[in-house]
Amino acid sequence: MKKITLTLLSCLSLVLLFLISQPEHAQAGTTTRIYGEDRYKTSVEVSKKAFPNGTANIVIAVGTNFPDALAGGPLAYKLKAPILLTKKDSIPTAVNNEIVRLKQRGAKNVYILGGENAVTKAVASKLTSMGLTVQRISGSDRYETSVAIAKHVGTATKKAFIANGSNYPDSLSASAIAARQGSPILLVQKSSVPASVQTFLKGYSKSYVIGGTGVIDGSAFSKLPYAERIAGADRYSTSTKVASKFASFSASHALVVSGQNYADALTGSVYAAQKNIPMLLTKSSSLPTSIGNLIDTKNIGTVTVIGGTDAVSNSVLASIYFPVDKLIETAKSLQGVPYKYGGTTTSGFDCSGYTEYVFNKHGIDLPRTTKDQWNTGTVVAVPQKGDLVFFETVSAGPSHVGIFIGNNEFIHASSSKGVSITTMENVYFKPRYLGTKKVIN
Repeated sequence: MKKITLTLLSCLSLVLLFLISQPEHAQAGTTTRIYGEDRYKTSVEVSKKAFPNGTANIVIAVGTNFPDALAGGPLAYKLKAPILLTKKDSIPTAVNNEIVRLKQRGAKNVYILGGENAVTKAVASKLTSMGLTVQRISGSDRYETSVAIAKHVGTATKKAFIANGSNYPDSLSASAIAARQGSPILLVQKSSVPASVQTFLKGYSKSYVIGGTGVIDGSAFSKLPYAERIAGADRYSTSTKVASKFASFSASHALVVSGQNYADALTGSVYAAQKNIPMLLTKSSSLPTSIGNLIDTKNIGTVTVIGGTDAVSNSVLASIYFPVDKLIETAKSLQGVPYKYGGTTTSGFDCSGYTEYVFNKHGIDLPRTTKDQWNTGTVVAVPQKGDLVFFETVSAGPSHVGIFIGNNEFIHASSSKGVSITTMENVYFKPRYLGTKKVIN
């Protein structure tokens, strides 16, 4: 994994990550976090970052539900507007203060995404009382709302991005790209295309269907004009495929957001489009292999994370710049420590106690037992340095674990030799090899 130097907007987070990353001495690159204490304050921080000098327009979306907001990225980008999140019945104080700041710098118009079930009249009235012109963009349901938003985006490109309206990850993957291209995002059902969407798409020359047949099946696909499917094995792999097809990597910069919550990605999509950088989805607690590989292969040296540690944990940041060679140095420095059943310290290790100890020294938390470590990682076909290799030595299933160190060797706490290096071709271990799991990407 690429080694990335860490920079944070919060001094507290900087201290925490300094403790995690040192003395690993990460090398060239930058990781930046833009966040607030919650999704509302995060939307404010993104707005300040994207529009420090203000703007004429503001887009408002509810922060507690996703359907009406999914298609909002392209509209906000066209309007040169931030997306600020609100509660259904009231505007959070931090958001209200940001609206005041933007109004002082020329904001005149507010666009509310969704009907009154999403954002009530009380919020609209509050915005009007602040001297802003308020326009609500909505339809009778999420599908018609996506059409209403698309009409404001415009039809110049005659290309549309299509996503399932019952879930958010695939539409978020496409949001920044669609925005940059001036293309709308339209929502469909898994097996059908709503009439309002089908009517709107008449005359379109291209439909990019985001996601596999599990989210948009062949029946819906066949009803879309000149459809092309872009999909991976999961939401994270789909994110990489969208970015690889459309995104510009010339700036060596990417935005990383949680794929398990829509709020930060929604507000971050405008920032990504503004910077002309890809927006990649990650798990909250670990960096998916597909995302880590894309960061490596595209030589991305700057990663901006949207959201706090609840959205994207420090371990994700650590894995982006993780120094595998340093971990292996630590592992090798413990050679000769004796084997001790149940041991987790330098006075004696068992196999999983040893791997847990080594990874913990580098800020990566592993479960205590071999079985739980097996259940934590991502399966890989060919082991790479820093991966965990597992063996069936006592009974069916994982019962022994070591760290692959390259040259077809692994280091482990052996019951006969203590911490030692063994070849994968060893006559005892080779026939008992179970598989490899990646835990640091």
